[in-house]
Parts: sequence; structure tokens; C-alpha cells
Amino acid sequence: MTRDDLLNPRLLPKPYSPAVVYTTDNERTFVADVNLLENGWASLKRWDRSRVKVPAHRIEQIEMAPTETTRQEDMVGVQIVDDDALEEARRLAQPTVEADTDQVGEVADD
Repeated sequence: MTRDDLLNPRLLPKPYSPAVVYTTDNERTFVADVNLLENGWASLKRWDRSRVKVPAHRIEQIEMAPTETTRQEDMVGVQIVDDDALEEARRLAQPTVEADTDQVGEVADD
């Protein structure tokens, strides 16, 4: 597995802790991994492997997704066991293509 590979919700790296994070602005974000930092912030790894940090005062709740340890081939990892959470993770882990081919805009020179 390389850094550019998509995350597989059926076999996440062993230290990953998938979770749903609720913030004070009523956002709900399902992430592949959450780590609480010493300064109180949460480091969230998205399904595209990007990472964002959220300050503690913006987090209302962190709900851990149910997981179990699994082994596939030569790798030991964790997999999401809740069917709804697994389906959402699979959807979020897919690459997105945003093609607005019917909306062509012009760039104005100032």
C-alpha cells in the first residue's frame, strides 16, 4: 500500500480509528482516523488521506465507528463492522470527479 492508494474501509492500517466528528457549526464528518493531540485539538485523516486539525472548542462529539481487527494476506488491520458506516466509508473513499463541462466560464483580465 502506498500513500497514493485509496483507503480501504475493509482493511485500514492497524492504528486507524474511524469516527464521526460533530462540530459546533452542525457539521458531521466521517473520517478514516482521528487522533487527539496534546494541545486538545483533533487531527482528522480524511478518506482521501488529507489531514485537517480541528480545535477542541469546535468539537461537540466524536463517535467512534465500530471496528474489529482483521488479517488479509500479509497485513493486519482494522475493518469497519457496522453496515451503514461501512457503506458510507466506501462511498467517501471513492475518488470524486467534478466535471462541470456544461458550465464554461471566462476569466476576466483586470
